[in-house]
Amino acid sequence: MSYKLKDLSLVPPTGYAYTCPCCGVQIDGRSLYETVRMVTAHRIANGLSRANEIDVDEDVQTQLCQQLGDSFCKNIAADSWNFRMDIDTIKAGTRTLMSWATESVKGGNPYCSQEEAERRAAICATCFANKRMGECLSCGLGNLISSLMAESVDAGTTKLDDKLQSCMVCGCLLQKKVHIRADLIKSSDIQKAAYAEIPKCWHNKI
Repeated sequence: MSYKLKDLSLVPPTGYAYTCPCCGVQIDGRSLYETVRMVTAHRIANGLSRANEIDVDEDVQTQLCQQLGDSFCKNIAADSWNFRMDIDTIKAGTRTLMSWATESVKGGNPYCSQEEAERRAAICATCFANKRMGECLSCGLGNLISSLMAESVDAGTTKLDDKLQSCMVCGCLLQKKVHIRADLIKSSDIQKAAYAEIPKCWHNKI
């Protein structure tokens, strides 16, 4: 999935520095075009893949946006993100609810701090994967997951509850999920890969 700078006339606070994943070399041009040109030359000289300006431009902007987030960047495929149900999604959702229930039955506290919940909510509120569930078959199953969470998880609220809908990665009701303790949240490998594509997603640090 690729990200693009919203306004190429604005210089990002990080500048246009790009770190080559293959060797750790940092290339910092005075403009996006200059960085792209220099990275392309570096890849050609070292026999690396994606050694053309179209691919390099995509790679440079994607890396920049992983640092900058939604304030400066947009996801060019965000509108195509929709929830898809599969067996791994069902298993991950079930394991999360079971972990939460087990901790509750044991008398433990299955919730994170209010401060952490507010931090997560602030991230989710502006995320492109924060959407209302549709009416497709997969979304119907996703709505079932959200309903189970809504009926089971009683963790209070955040200041941004009115901006939280469902996560298109896991199908979870975000008003509830942002409160669940990190070690109780279970994700499939596919979900982890999807979270990794979202700049600043709090799942990537749990």
